[in-house]
Amino acid sequence: MAAQNISVSVRPENLQPDVATPIEAEITFVESQGREILYDLTLAGGQVFRSIQSGEQTCKPGDLIHWGIDADAIFFFDEQGNRI
Repeated sequence: MAAQNISVSVRPENLQPDVATPIEAEITFVESQGREILYDLTLAGGQVFRSIQSGEQTCKPGDLIHWGIDADAIFFFDEQGNRI
């Protein structure tokens, strides 16, 4: 079987502090939307994930974090965009 590129996706609500399967990332964007806070997390390779959290803002741009992804909530897609 030939190697192929895959894409990984996770819903913003499934990337949170204090969850297993941590990733290291830098906070590169923060936006308060009232009761929710949006965070962009940039990995060392340049990939960006978004997290959405309820409550008060706890991080600021430039912070290095180790937040977790719920492994059961990760989606994989092939090169044609089909979920695998």
